[in-house]
Amino acid sequence: MSLNLSGNIDFLSVGIAIAAMVVMGFSVLFNNYKSITNRTFFYFVIVGTTWGFFNLMSYRITNNIELAFLFIKIELFLAVWYVFSIFRLFYVFPLEKLVTSGWWYKTLLIPIVIIVSLLTLTPFVFSGVSSITSDGVINTLETEPAFFIFLLTIVVILIISFSLFFIKIRKAQKEEKNKFYLLLTGSIITFALIIVFIPIQVGFFNNSNFISFGAIFLMPFVILASYAIVRHKLFNIRVIGSSLLVFSLSIVSFIEVTQTNDIVLIIYRSSVLFFILVFGILLIRGVIKEVKQREEIAKMAEDIRQAYAIEKKAKEDINRAYIIERRAKEELEKLDKVKDQFLAQTQHDLRTPLTSIMGYLDLLLNGTFGKQSKKTVEVIKKISDVSKNMVRKINDFLDTSAIQLGKNPVSLKPGVKINSILEEIVSELEFKASSKNIYLKLEKSEQIIEINADRERLKGALFNIIDNSIKFTTKGRVSVSVKSSENGKVLVKVQDTGIGIPKEKIKTMFETQFERTEQAQQTATGSGIGLYLSTQIIKYHNGKVWAESEGEGKGSIFYIELPLG
Repeated sequence: MSLNLSGNIDFLSVGIAIAAMVVMGFSVLFNNYKSITNRTFFYFVIVGTTWGFFNLMSYRITNNIELAFLFIKIELFLAVWYVFSIFRLFYVFPLEKLVTSGWWYKTLLIPIVIIVSLLTLTPFVFSGVSSITSDGVINTLETEPAFFIFLLTIVVILIISFSLFFIKIRKAQKEEKNKFYLLLTGSIITFALIIVFIPIQVGFFNNSNFISFGAIFLMPFVILASYAIVRHKLFNIRVIGSSLLVFSLSIVSFIEVTQTNDIVLIIYRSSVLFFILVFGILLIRGVIKEVKQREEIAKMAEDIRQAYAIEKKAKEDINRAYIIERRAKEELEKLDKVKDQFLAQTQHDLRTPLTSIMGYLDLLLNGTFGKQSKKTVEVIKKISDVSKNMVRKINDFLDTSAIQLGKNPVSLKPGVKINSILEEIVSELEFKASSKNIYLKLEKSEQIIEINADRERLKGALFNIIDNSIKFTTKGRVSVSVKSSENGKVLVKVQDTGIGIPKEKIKTMFETQFERTEQAQQTATGSGIGLYLSTQIIKYHNGKVWAESEGEGKGSIFYIELPLG
């Protein structure tokens, strides 16, 4: 065997193309070796350059037909995997990570590729050499039926690859379309070169001089694909410099290999070329790593600068917020004083005339202005009841307003006798209960129970609860009892035989204003504010109130628990 290496432009140009593609393939891989797209591109480059090498050697080996024929079979074997690598690249591009490949990929496509590629190494595709040229190069081969299986597989995989790629282009976002167009442009240029210079030249012009340049035709696709995958990072000025250095040294070493016919020198210079490529690739890897580290450091510095700017702005915002908060607090304090003055004035303006009316009514009832007739006394009592009711509503309104504004409406004092409060309430409500034929009873406690309380506010709260039981009881009785417990509490119990409470309303009836059940609205009039206000007043006395009922029409029990003085 002899290799006619010296002075042949095809061998030199293909060697340059292979060296360039290998450098780009490793550069893309080192840019992000975790990316499925980068790894697939590297696989594509290695398979493509290997195919280009065997494609060249099958036409460069002379006087050794067996070896040249073997190289052609290896070339066909690699062609199957090269086409598969194109499909794989189109399939994963531009993903960083592939979640799944689909059942058809492992169970159908991979087995077909393996079987067809192995088939090319058998006599079922090419069984032998038909003729050779005068230069000792294989001219024609004996084609067998399996050759058409090989061709069909190649064509089908390419059609599927480009169909899949066009679907991806149609679905891609606007910013991603440029990447797809770069890859598509590289594919069109590469396959156009292959078709024009190999099938057309051989078929129409009987010119096989361009067959050995197969690796060069791959260059447009490799260049545009590598740019589409890594964009600016691969083309950083330092990476470009390192790649050009490695590429230049590789070319010089490769030229030295081609300029000798001595087998020892060929082996020696080929070894030098190999080590140049290995150390060059490691150099590119180190440069890419350094570029990434510098980019990360620059990004961290920018993040720190932005964080500092944000922190500075945040401090300024906090200072401004503090000033605004202080001014708002001052304004709220002023507004608070105005509200207090308004409530006090409202309380005075509403209560004063009613107090005067009630005072004159007492004078009339006591005979200060002379003896009144029985009918007049009844009218005066009705007016007095209405006035007292108005005073209670005014007190409820003012207390509710104070609570809504966050004010504590009570002023606790020690020694308040709860027994006497309940007696007064029952006495005042006795006429109302008897007019509805309702039996109102106070179960008196022999023990005198004293608590810390705001007497008037607590009386109003208990009055509302007892009055509420009378209001929503149409027949039967309302009983009130009080007793002290061993845990330092006093418990007031108000039980009625009224309309009852739905179970879904028991938990919310004390916390919501103006809320009344449908049956309550039909049974009696009212604002629905009494229970809410009573609950709040009792809470300000450090107590609690709750209710129990078996349901509508089955009566209710209200419990008021207060701490002993």
